[in-house]
Amino acid sequence: MSNLKSLFILLVLFVGIALIAFVTITMMSKQEIPDQNETPELYQDYQEQQTLQKPFLSGFQLLLIFIILAIIGLGIVMFLKAVGGGRGGL
Repeated sequence: MSNLKSLFILLVLFVGIALIAFVTITMMSKQEIPDQNETPELYQDYQEQQTLQKPFLSGFQLLLIFIILAIIGLGIVMFLKAVGGGRGGL
């Protein structure tokens, strides 16, 4: 049973870290858009920044989703092994 407790703690930690990273990415991508008519230079800088950030943010979000799915899958496998006890296989 202690194996399940340590597994649960690891899952909570990894999911928490992933959620913090996901929220940080979301906050970075929700910048205020400058008005194109009032400040064309700031708007152009904003457009260039978004062009550079979009592939990075999309890739990082995809990586986080993959990591979360891998952790959940690993947790399910370890849970089934722990619950299965001494039986062969899963």
